[in-house]
Amino acid sequence: MPPSIADSVRADGLALAASSDSLATKIPEVLSAYLGTAFAVHAGYIAAAPAHGVSSFPAIVHTARSSPPAFQPEDVACVIEPVEDLDLASLAIAYGKIAAAKALPKPPIPKSGTTVRTDRTLGIILAKSSTVAMDALADELDRLNQQNPSSIWPDMVAVLGVGSLNYAIQFPGEGVLGDLVPPAADTTSERRPAMYVVMALKPAGDFTFNKAVSYLIAHLGIFAPSADLPKFPEILEGTTKKSIILSGYQWDMNNNLVPVPPEFRNDRYIPPQPYRIEGPNGEPLALLQYLQWKDGAVLMLTSLMQKGAIPLEGLMVFLGKAAMQSGYIVRRPPSTQLSNVLPINQQDFQMLLQRIQSQSNMRVVVHSPGWVFQKFADEGSRSPFMTRLFIGVTRLRDQVYFDKASTDAFDNAYNFALTTMLDVRTLAAEIVGLIQNHSSRVSSGAIAQVSGNNIRVDESIDRDLRTKVESFLVAAARVLKKGLQEFGVFLGCDIGFLFKKETTFQNEIGALRTSDPLLADYLLRVRTWSEPLQLTRNSIEHAAWVPPKVSYRQVGQKVEAIEPQLVHMPVSQYVDFITDRLSCLIEEFSVHCLQRKLSLEITLTEIPVGKRVQELPERFHITPKIGGLPMWLLKYSPARFEDV
Repeated sequence: MPPSIADSVRADGLALAASSDSLATKIPEVLSAYLGTAFAVHAGYIAAAPAHGVSSFPAIVHTARSSPPAFQPEDVACVIEPVEDLDLASLAIAYGKIAAAKALPKPPIPKSGTTVRTDRTLGIILAKSSTVAMDALADELDRLNQQNPSSIWPDMVAVLGVGSLNYAIQFPGEGVLGDLVPPAADTTSERRPAMYVVMALKPAGDFTFNKAVSYLIAHLGIFAPSADLPKFPEILEGTTKKSIILSGYQWDMNNNLVPVPPEFRNDRYIPPQPYRIEGPNGEPLALLQYLQWKDGAVLMLTSLMQKGAIPLEGLMVFLGKAAMQSGYIVRRPPSTQLSNVLPINQQDFQMLLQRIQSQSNMRVVVHSPGWVFQKFADEGSRSPFMTRLFIGVTRLRDQVYFDKASTDAFDNAYNFALTTMLDVRTLAAEIVGLIQNHSSRVSSGAIAQVSGNNIRVDESIDRDLRTKVESFLVAAARVLKKGLQEFGVFLGCDIGFLFKKETTFQNEIGALRTSDPLLADYLLRVRTWSEPLQLTRNSIEHAAWVPPKVSYRQVGQKVEAIEPQLVHMPVSQYVDFITDRLSCLIEEFSVHCLQRKLSLEITLTEIPVGKRVQELPERFHITPKIGGLPMWLLKYSPARFEDV
């Protein structure tokens, strides 16, 4: 059986990466086998007007009617800039060359009915290897993008044997739909769908050349719709479907892609409540929602009718002629309609609702789905604890579990440890505050004084302190024994032996070392503080508990409160220590177990403390296992939670 086209392209990609010949000399020869009769690939230059200079490339994919070395801009479908060893400097140089080629003007293409065509030049940077991680290339690409109009951005950066960077599209409320191919040059903002454009890192490994060739073929199929070309999905057979989503962009009213404002990113943006459109008898017809955009807004209509749907265009009439002239509707399954980006604001939207109500037989009411909004904590996403244990773990969960039943099961298993940990933090803060406030009032003389050889203290916190410390110890132990143990069972990593007697613990650690030596070493260090915690908590139930009491001593003519000890530490220091250790354990144990469940192409890297975003100080993010940033490995650290 002859090899499939996917196997052939993969073999060519591996040969290119291993060849001692330069990419510049090999690419035309290799690519020509996949371009059919309508296109060819040669080294040459684009013969633009003198004012634009000359753009020469080792590989120009062009229409077959043209011949090397000089090509007219309208005959150029793609330029490929090969790089032997890609780094940030050579990326910038290649970026500039492709940007110059894409900026060359072309005569408008004739319209041909409903056939979708593009005249844009695709730009691909193809590297044999890279001296920097794909993540660093993505950051530099984003930096360069913000300095240039999106019409001249390179469309793909591919490193053979590692992976690729290109752009994908995503409609509001949906996941990533597919790759973005350059639209026709005459596409206006009025015809531009309301969608996000995201930079996607594909950890394709040995199939990276498949990704690049399939992307090229998809573009050529729109450049010349009648061309006889391979089917690009067949070229992708065997290529991972996994992508790491990085930077996000929106089209502005000038038809240019700009970074999505931080407040509108998916992890932070809460869209306003929708309005329900009802018929004259109160029957629900649709939900109408206002979505803020970089310039203007998008209207989203979701049908509530069992059959059919009211057209969004029919409602946009109430915005006036200008909105109708610039209106362009995209219909998304199963029952959603999206306008393009409209030059409107909230005031215009409210006017639209009023006109629907007053000038039609439809009614407009605020849609209330019956949600309960309840304050969860006094901290927001700037808090490392909230970001890392809530948002960070949840995002990592979504890389492992993809259906609602699985994510719900994960959340149920994780919830007890997390919510009980919030109680632990609250109790620790109350204990520290109680002791500090009492000590301050004692030393100031407000509630304590020296009388001869006697010390008089007019306030006791012993009962309150005992209650809070007992509650703290019980909650902290429950985080460990019930919360993390049960969560570990869900993740396939039962750590119940952590709470067994020493002989059993050591035997189980020995067995664990054969399958997960990193976790075995980590739990050995955890045992040094978890075991005293468990023993102290157990003593409360077995009447061996000696409650902490504050004592006092005379220092000169003042009184000083002596903080009681707990597990060989002052109480306030101990509760702070345990809170910190539990926070680290929950995060690191959860992340380690989830990391082991990630697909083979990806892993986790740790963001240095100084490089974390202040508004959302995440510790980990996804990186390609090959060609990515250094992989994070579980290792116990005595450093505080905020410092790791």
